[in-house]
Amino acid sequence: MDSEQLREYAHKMVVDFIADYYKMSESFPVLSQVEPGYLKELLPDSAPSKPENLEDVFDDIRQKIIPGITHRQSPDYFAYYPSNSSTAGFLGEMLSAGFNIVGFSWIASSVATELEMLVLDWFAKSLSCLSSSFQQIRIAMLLMPISLAFGMASLLWEAAARYLGEVER
Repeated sequence: MDSEQLREYAHKMVVDFIADYYKMSESFPVLSQVEPGYLKELLPDSAPSKPENLEDVFDDIRQKIIPGITHRQSPDYFAYYPSNSSTAGFLGEMLSAGFNIVGFSWIASSVATELEMLVLDWFAKSLSCLSSSFQQIRIAMLLMPISLAFGMASLLWEAAARYLGEVER
């Protein structure tokens, strides 16, 4: 697919498709209406030997994929996560995917790390109860689960060793 095909398909197929999905999200049942293993019955046993045209792919998405989705964008969705994306977020995700951003460290994507720090600082300021030391809070939030996991692993290791009779108390 060349750049012009990307432009055409992204507008005509993907953006319009997602915009329509958001527009009619309330028309879908919130929970998936399929049984386990349903997709195996609907798709071929092996990958196609030739690429399919995108119209057929989107027909498959409409007919075979959408029925298996839990529609978290539905206004009737009140489960464990609130609506977790927005049309603005969708555009941001498109940009991020286009740049192939991998934001797990500063060296992997300095701009992602720095932008995250700035946005979290904006968020802290908007709460008016957190100071500019929010960086320390962020670090603590990252280290706490690691420390907890290490502590739990140590306890489990000790319990397993005692169970096996290798450690005496």
